[in-house]
This record gives sequence, C-alpha cells and structure tokens, in this order.
Amino acid sequence: MAFVIELLKKICGGYSSVRRRQANVRQTASLESRVLLTIDAIAQPNVHYRDITGDNAGNLYVSGYAEGGDIDPGVGITTITGEFVASYTTAGVLRWVRSNSYAVDRIVAGPSGALWLAGTLPYTSGYQSVDVNPGSGVVTISPTATDQSFLVKWNSSGAYVASARLTGKWITGLDVSATGEVAVGGERTWKFSSSGQVLWSQFFTGQVYRYEGL
Repeated sequence: MAFVIELLKKICGGYSSVRRRQANVRQTASLESRVLLTIDAIAQPNVHYRDITGDNAGNLYVSGYAEGGDIDPGVGITTITGEFVASYTTAGVLRWVRSNSYAVDRIVAGPSGALWLAGTLPYTSGYQSVDVNPGSGVVTISPTATDQSFLVKWNSSGAYVASARLTGKWITGLDVSATGEVAVGGERTWKFSSSGQVLWSQFFTGQVYRYEGL
C-alpha cells in the first residue's frame, strides 16, 4: 500500500485529498502489486492529474488535463492539450486516451470493468452543455437552474454506456461497491445501480467525501 500512496501523492497530491484515493485503492485490492507504471514518466509539469483508479484486470485509469504534455510513458508520443481520461496496462503501457470538453473530477472502476466518471459542467459566462460520448455519436448533457454536475459510465475500452445529470455545482465523492452499485456525493448524495438507474438520492448537511460498506 505504501507504494500506491506515494504514487498518488506524486500524481494527484496537489489536487485534493490523498485519503479519498485510498478508498479507490482498497476496492481495487491488489493494485499495489499490479501497478508498474513509471511515476516519473507521467508526472510532468505540464500534465496535471485529477484522479486515479484501477480495475480487477490490473488496468490503471487517470483523469486530468494537459498543456501540450506527452501522456505516453513509453517510446511513443501522445500529446494532449485540455481535459482527458487515459488508461494504462499493468506494465504502464498506454492503452487509450480520450480527450474531453469537460473536467472529470472523480473516476472509479467497477468490478465488471465499467468506468464511472463524475464532475461539473464547464463554466464560461454560465454552465455549458457537453457531449459525454467519446465516440462518433453525440450524447449531450445540458445544465439547468439546479443541475450542473454529471455522472457518466464508460466501458473499460473508453466507450460510452450511460449518463445522468446531477443536482448541484460540484462533486466531492465517488465510489463503487463489490456488486457494481455506485454512490456519488456532492451537494446531494445519490446511489445508482450497476446499470445506472437511480436507487435513491438524499440531501445531507455538509459534503460527503468517502463511502464505506456500499
């Protein structure tokens, strides 16, 4: 576990609490022994990582933004400008990368390989609509007076599966259970089924950052 925490501090430490990332590490079980990604190769000054997670197959997923940085730790060069989500193999080989028009603040992999992403819609003189389908189709999430956040489900190959617009202006927590149910915290807290259906939602006093016993 010590190696993983140091990796999280190196990659994501400047963005938010390393403690929350330990929750993701716990649900990926043997991440410490499987993650062989070279830390120095991806921790560049012009590449900024927001969150990190791993799946049961040993793949690593990171979200962040880059200012013309190379996110490929291998001999290849993959230059990104703007927001992105990238996946790496156990050996640290870049599997795929998806450029986004929105920031993914929280990312977590489910037990079946599904990838869940959550964040807030971009703001430029008002909250903006975004296309959350990284493929050829278009799936638009548009803001309302009360709903400015989102939850998106991709498969392990980075293809769109489902999405939902959420109440509030920020997301503070995201976690998944061993059976694939998803909890999202922010101005409101939700629990979703593994297929993306809302099971319940509730307002709580304060902000929810971590979940236990999903």
